[in-house]
Amino acid sequence: MKKYSAIVLVLMFINFSEAQVGINTINPHASAELDVTSTTKGLLLPRLTTTAINNLTATASEGLVVFNTTTKQYWGFNGASWQVFTTATAPTGVAQITTFAYWEFGTLPGGTNNFGFSPFAGFVSQITNANLERGVGIGTTGAAASSSWGGTDFNTSANTVAAAVAVSEFFTVILTLPATAIFSFTKISAYNIRRSGTGPASFQWQYSINGGTFTDIGSAVNAGAVTSATGNPMPEVTLSSITALQNLPTTSTTVAFRMVIYGATNAGGTFYLNNLITTGNDLEIIGTYQ
Repeated sequence: MKKYSAIVLVLMFINFSEAQVGINTINPHASAELDVTSTTKGLLLPRLTTTAINNLTATASEGLVVFNTTTKQYWGFNGASWQVFTTATAPTGVAQITTFAYWEFGTLPGGTNNFGFSPFAGFVSQITNANLERGVGIGTTGAAASSSWGGTDFNTSANTVAAAVAVSEFFTVILTLPATAIFSFTKISAYNIRRSGTGPASFQWQYSINGGTFTDIGSAVNAGAVTSATGNPMPEVTLSSITALQNLPTTSTTVAFRMVIYGATNAGGTFYLNNLITTGNDLEIIGTYQ
């Protein structure tokens, strides 16, 4: 009798009808395979750290949804990369700020020598895609630091921005914007640089639109003297004052940000975008769309 009562109780809360499942309802909605009904409680999705999500990528199925406990965001897998769910929809004509693209280096997909994949796809929101790439002049010979993305095999004669560009020693972020909104860029958030004692000592940020000429953003930056895993904290790169990066037209547009690296004193010196010691995305590009 007790066993029978338990079965009846379960069926009161879970109803199977024509392959549909209803929880707390005996009449699942006709449009739903699973209908969870409640006016006091929510649906709790699997909660994973960024590390765990990255480890899941190789076997993830298109349509998979999780909650990222590191970034406090919902992520969905589109079959090729993770997409960040936006928290709200901007009213017509009102710009909404968002992180267009970001990268985490703490659990970096390593490749053969652990300098990181190139191109390395970023997590994107509102834009079509974003890739972080090494210039062909930067190598990946030998062992590399963990929790970072970068390279080695630098030309010691490349001691200026122009000389480094000539031998393709730069990191480039390439973003593709869809023809569905108007996009403006606000900043590249604060980040961290790690280098060896003989690695490049300076770098210059630049930008380009639709494959055009690269233009400097501010002045050259000293990469810092710290060579340990803590790296060298770098301030954010302000983009909001650059007119060319505001109100980009509603046609498919490619925007590239390039970090030209120079001043190595030994070809075996290394240079990395480093994992942030504090909480936050390791490299992120922020702006608005409407």
